[in-house]
Amino acid sequence: MIDVLNRLGIKLEEVAIILVNGMNVEPEYILKDGDYISLFPPVGGG
Repeated sequence: MIDVLNRLGIKLEEVAIILVNGMNVEPEYILKDGDYISLFPPVGGG
């Protein structure tokens, strides 16, 4: 996943949740052919 973020120009700090095929994964996860990725930024508010 870290390679994908780097290729997209997204810093790891800008991603709060990483889902692969609907399951929460760590940034070290190694993608496989056919995986679906969802990235969610941190949400702030008050």
